Amino acid sequence: MSVKPKNSIRSVKDIRTHSGSIDQAAIPYKAYMRISCLEMERARRLKEKKQTMARVDLIDSRIEEIEAEKQALKNELAQIEEGIPSSDSQPQKKKSNSRQVGSAAVHSDDSGTEGFKISY
Repeated sequence: MSVKPKNSIRSVKDIRTHSGSIDQAAIPYKAYMRISCLEMERARRLKEKKQTMARVDLIDSRIEEIEAEKQALKNELAQIEEGIPSSDSQPQKKKSNSRQVGSAAVHSDDSGTEGFKISY
């Protein structure tokens, strides 16, 4: 009887290992590190959300102020059209042409425009 030779001869290169197949989450310190990173990101996102909600509240309050001011102006216009002068619509005369504001003197001319003159 003859012995049949094997088609392929195995060598060291053919030995299978599990070195690349381990799950990274199975290593405890890497799992804890990932958990801590997720907690830090969550804390940052919560802070960002809180700041954004505060900004939205400020925007909403400003919108309400705008609507109230718009309504007041409409009421004033309606009174003017009816011929009823309001106490706020009377122009007030200026007492002097210049006044001291901090270190800058504010001058106004007869046209009602004001300019700044800064003295050093």
